[in-house]
Amino acid sequence: MDSLKPQVTDIATMVWDTMFALTITPTPVPAKLEGDFRIGLIHITGEWNGSANINISGPLVERLAAIIFSTPEPTRDEIQDATGEIINMIGGNIKAILPEPNHLSVPDVIWEGESYSWPDNTITLDMGFACEGQPVQIQLRQTL
Repeated sequence: MDSLKPQVTDIATMVWDTMFALTITPTPVPAKLEGDFRIGLIHITGEWNGSANINISGPLVERLAAIIFSTPEPTRDEIQDATGEIINMIGGNIKAILPEPNHLSVPDVIWEGESYSWPDNTITLDMGFACEGQPVQIQLRQTL
C-alpha cells in the first residue's frame, strides 16, 4: 500500500485546502500519538476490507470544527460532526483508489483515542502530517 502514499498525500492536501483553507504537510509518522486526540474511522468493505482512519490532535480538531461551523467555540457535537466529515472526505477519496467494488460505512468518531482497542487488522499504510504544528495521522488498516 506504500504505492498509495502520493495519492493519499494529494487527498489530504485537497481536503485541508478546500474545507479549511489550511496547509497540511507530510511529516515522519509519530511512534505513538499521545494525549488528547480524536479518531475518525470509516470501514471499507468489498474487494478490499478494512478501514481508513485519521487521528487528529484535540486542539486541531477543535480549530477545524470552528472553521466548518463558523463559531469560535465549537460544541462537542460540532467537533464530533467535523471529525466524521473529515474522515468521510478522506475515506471517500481513498475508496476511489482501492480495488473495486467497495463500499463505505457511516463514519465513527472515537473521543478517547489513546484508550481505543483496535480489532484484528494490519496497518497497511501509515502516514504522518502536521497542520499548524499539530499532528495528524492517516492509516489504512486491512481486516485479517
